[in-house]
Amino acid sequence: MKINTKEYQHYVESIACLYTIDQGCIKVLLLKNEEDPYKGYWVLPSTYVSIHETCKEALNQKLEEQFHFKNLELDEISSCSTPDRVIDMPVIAIHYLGFVSDLEALQQEEFSFVAQWFDIHELPKIGYDHQMILENTIEHLKEKLLNSEILKKIFPSDFTLPEIQRAYESILGKKLDRRNFRKKFISLGLIEDTNDYDTSRAGRPAKLYRFKDDISNKKIF
Repeated sequence: MKINTKEYQHYVESIACLYTIDQGCIKVLLLKNEEDPYKGYWVLPSTYVSIHETCKEALNQKLEEQFHFKNLELDEISSCSTPDRVIDMPVIAIHYLGFVSDLEALQQEEFSFVAQWFDIHELPKIGYDHQMILENTIEHLKEKLLNSEILKKIFPSDFTLPEIQRAYESILGKKLDRRNFRKKFISLGLIEDTNDYDTSRAGRPAKLYRFKDDISNKKIF
């Protein structure tokens, strides 16, 4: 079948929803848009895909160039092919979800653009259809965080139980009883005591824990 290439020509865009946990708050990485019609709004990191690469390859390369994030694990979540999602351009978008554990990897002074981590409950004005994309990936994020496997990637180093609890309260949108959470989380057998304490904050030092080397995937809630 002969195809009219002018009629069926589309661009493909890979979009990254990158999350991290900072002091128990779940945050997403956004860039300040400098082009109309959404100048001054915030958008998700993205890149267009050439015919010589996969969507994931293009996005990983862009993220390494922009932020020095190397070999991020990106999960394809969804797509959008609405013809007018980008004005005057038929662009198909592929959405990816990823986690960044090292916040220091983002050194803004090296870049010519503005990038910032935002609490998912305190988002700025979002451009294009990226608000919808965010809402969709946050639902997938909730499902992932309810399983222990992903926690080890987000908390690769020592942490306190209050930090873990705040992360769950953030994603679930509700307060959890401190004693019940502590008892349940320890009973899962996923973590071990480091015999050290967090002395970086005022008040009584909190115990530091780490995930065991070999843990099975368990449902947290």
